[in-house]
Amino acid sequence: MFEYMKKNEYKESGKHCREIIRDVQKDLKNTFNFNIHLIGSCKSRLMMRNGNGPYDFDYSLEIIKDKKDLEFDPKKIREIVFNSFQKFAEKHGFSKMENSTRVIKLKSHSNKIQNHIEYFMEVAIIKKLKKTNNINTIIFDKENERYIWNEEEDISNLKGKLLMPNTPF
Repeated sequence: MFEYMKKNEYKESGKHCREIIRDVQKDLKNTFNFNIHLIGSCKSRLMMRNGNGPYDFDYSLEIIKDKKDLEFDPKKIREIVFNSFQKFAEKHGFSKMENSTRVIKLKSHSNKIQNHIEYFMEVAIIKKLKKTNNINTIIFDKENERYIWNEEEDISNLKGKLLMPNTPF
């Protein structure tokens, strides 16, 4: 049964996520300028879990500037970011990483229950498109073994679009 979590239940794991992000930012400072944003339920402080199942932290890593002239090559960018997270994963309590279709997924196993994943950290790599205000997300097309930029509507300000003027939230 899904239920909301109290902040003190995910405070420590959120700290591990922030710390690995800081290490990745330092590691990549000469490669990219980027912003990283907490998105999804944790941003709204509405963390949920199904019983003792895992919960997740969702982030978008927005590439602002490519300092290495990679020409925004999605494969090179994804590999560089993945390798940087991999350098620091164990130091911050992540025991496994996956290169999923849409995200880089880091898994933290529980110290209390053997082979139990306590939480995930998922990072999507994006860039904003100036002409349309949409975003491009790096997608791993596993069927064709290639990385592509996939254009999507930017829903980061969805809350503002859904509310009527002068309606409290």
